[in-house]
Amino acid sequence: SAIQQNTSTTLEVKPVMRKKEREYLGMFEYKLQDEGTIIKKLIMDLKPRVAVTLLPGLPAYILFMMIL
Repeated sequence: SAIQQNTSTTLEVKPVMRKKEREYLGMFEYKLQDEGTIIKKLIMDLKPRVAVTLLPGLPAYILFMMIL
């Protein structure tokens, strides 16, 4: 005799979310004479086609981390 078992299993499928935020400890270290070059590269020389490949707000984050 065959025993029939009615078991319903429901699986909940959730999308995988990747975190883009990371916490970094500390501040950036740089030479004072390099400050102008760093700011120029981040603000004036950063091309839009390169900027869209970066994390949103990365240039601002770098500038913020330069503040003493």
